[in-house]
This record gives sequence, structure tokens and C-alpha cells, in this order.
Amino acid sequence: MLVIGIDAASRQFGLACLEIGSREPKLISAKLVKLDIDDDFISRLAEVYREVLGYLTSLKPDVVAVEDVKFSPYTKNIGMITKTAYAVGTAMAAVGEYKRFEPHVRTMTLNAHEVRSALGISRSAGKEGTRRLINTRFHDDLIACGLASGVKKTGQDVSDAIALAWVTAAKINAS
Repeated sequence: MLVIGIDAASRQFGLACLEIGSREPKLISAKLVKLDIDDDFISRLAEVYREVLGYLTSLKPDVVAVEDVKFSPYTKNIGMITKTAYAVGTAMAAVGEYKRFEPHVRTMTLNAHEVRSALGISRSAGKEGTRRLINTRFHDDLIACGLASGVKKTGQDVSDAIALAWVTAAKINAS
């Protein structure tokens, strides 16, 4: 079974695919998509749509999870969160389009807090804690995917996508 995690955003975002079988999850693909910030916002959303749909079409997953946005009363930059929410919605639309042709695909949404909680990562550790855990747990797989030095701080969206796929797979196996 292939499980894809999508951590969408409006400047760069992560895509990851885990193969789930009788053994431990295996990372088979991880991708950081950097959008051209000189492009207008709507053009960047169109690129999110194309990249997500292309990734799904090339890998043919059984399950797709999109990281949902969780607004917090402590959010300081409402504009950034709003743009992220648009990107998440665009990624969800691409998943919906893919499902028109592959209706068997299961979909889930989880927010970052749910993913980190499931992995035992404290709120204070945040994205950096997720990045460290993914670099340790999937070290050999990251090398095989062309990320020989692991996920770097500038590519934390990739580690978030991997973590999302990993937690999704665990939830499906538990049900």
C-alpha cells in the first residue's frame, strides 16, 4: 500500500510517499517543491495544483493525507496562515480531481499538532523536532531518495509530509 503525505504551502511545500507492507514503512519518494515567489499568488496556487496532481498520477497511491491548517488564537501572521489555507485547499482540490479517476483512493486530513502528538514530539520542538525524528528514522531511505544529507532546515516541509504519511499509515493499520 502506498501512502502519500502532502504538506502544502504557498512558497514551498513537501510531498512524500511511504510504502506500507508487512515490514516497517519505507520511504520511496520525497520532494520539496519550491515555488517562484516572484510569480503572483494565483499562479503559485496553480503550480501547487499541477505538482500535487502530477505526483499522485505518477505514484498511484492507495491513501492520500493532506496536512490541514489549524488556526490558533496565538497566530501572529493571519496573512501567512490565510495563504497557507488557500494552498491546502488547492492541494485538496488536486486530490479530489485525482479521485475522480481513482475512486478507490482513501483520503485523510490531519493537522500538524495531531501528527506531532502521534509521534511524541512536543509542541515546543515543532518542525525542528519532526525534522530530527524523520532524519533519524528514515536515514537510509532519505539517502535512497537522493537526500544524502537528510532533510535540511530549509526543507522541513518534506519532513512534515513524511511524518504525515507515517502517522496516516499507522492510523489505517490500527483501524
